[in-house]
Amino acid sequence: MSGENLNDLKEVEEDLKFNMDDSILLLFKALSSFIPNGPLPILLELILPSIVDRQNKWIISLNETVKEHGKKIDKLQPKNLVKNPNFITILIQATQIATRNHQEEKLEALRNAVLNSALETSIEEDMQLMFLNLIDSFTVYHMKILLLIHNPNKYLKNINKKPLDNHSTLIELIEYAFPELDGQEVFFKAIWNDLYNRNLFETSSTNMFSIYTNWRDPKTSELGNKFVLFMKSPLENIEIKY
Repeated sequence: MSGENLNDLKEVEEDLKFNMDDSILLLFKALSSFIPNGPLPILLELILPSIVDRQNKWIISLNETVKEHGKKIDKLQPKNLVKNPNFITILIQATQIATRNHQEEKLEALRNAVLNSALETSIEEDMQLMFLNLIDSFTVYHMKILLLIHNPNKYLKNINKKPLDNHSTLIELIEYAFPELDGQEVFFKAIWNDLYNRNLFETSSTNMFSIYTNWRDPKTSELGNKFVLFMKSPLENIEIKY
């Protein structure tokens, strides 16, 4: 990778490093006008370094991911990325979301989304922005359950679990994959409803207690399948036609 290409990418990174100090200081002043002697501005001042550090770590990790993938996928080389307007848009949006999140599962999904935005897919640009908002608003378990239901056999294999009995229900599948959710049906049923109401699942939560002899089959919708692809590494998707 040439020094010129790396410089181009660094310029993009520098553009993304908007002056967090100035932005937060403006917020301090606004809050201080309402609470002149209150503790909130002091608290914000204390967490400011953590906010800046979080954003910088995101940019560094994304840079490393771009370099790794750019060695194998030409469109992900910096010289091509800086000329891609959709990539720039998704990159800026994802950076804002990443600053608001700390869970690695979400950050990984955001990194993959940024890279996938630079590839030619059937996922329209507006749909990509919608998917970013879903990553932002969903919990980690939303994404885990989505990935599980998208390909149950593969997910169980990836977490080193044997296949379930043919007569297992979807409830049993979720509790088997995530033992920590055992007995928390209200919680993951609410998650299921969120995914179903977002048109990511074809099966409603009312059928979660039914016996499924084909529980191994994906129950994600076409939209759900696209969302999964958008969250996955381009290296995983390279053989998959969007």
